Amino acid sequence: VENFTDVDTSHWAWEEIEVLYNAGVTDGCAQTPTLRFCPSANVTRAEMAKFLLTALNGAGYEPIIDAQRTFLDVGPAYWAYEWIENLYEDGLTNGCSQAPLKYCPNDYVTRAEMAKFLLSTMNATNPLYQPPTVFLSSFTDVPMTYWAKNWIEELYDQGVTTGCSLSPLNFCPEGYVTRAEMAVF
Repeated sequence: VENFTDVDTSHWAWEEIEVLYNAGVTDGCAQTPTLRFCPSANVTRAEMAKFLLTALNGAGYEPIIDAQRTFLDVGPAYWAYEWIENLYEDGLTNGCSQAPLKYCPNDYVTRAEMAKFLLSTMNATNPLYQPPTVFLSSFTDVPMTYWAKNWIEELYDQGVTTGCSLSPLNFCPEGYVTRAEMAVF
């Protein structure tokens, strides 16, 4: 059954998108005039907070926050304020900037950031989780000095990603993640 009018059964990520919808992780990008998923749209950091927390805690989850206004750039009136605060309180993000502390909610999620988001969520029971140190990158476009090399390599080692190209093996760490790619991740 095709739930989204913009994702039919021939779409490369159709099955994963349907799994997310049926699990209550997403209700798409628009409901009127028809239910749409917007598979080629880039994922924002605010949307990522909601996707991750819903996937981790289950359908119907609503964030509960203890603190007030952690990030300078996310105020209480922002639609994803509670989601972002909850993501921070759960130790699943440290934002996009430390001085001052910012989350950059409207920025698109890069593939490198996705690696860190996913592994942090997969290891949510250990908020101090750090992936193993990499001494040789599998990807030709991820230098040993790159900030997310350990996160990317661990995502690859766990079989969550095969990169963005196989010959040569590249990860495209600065490429943006689409909603369809996020569903597959």
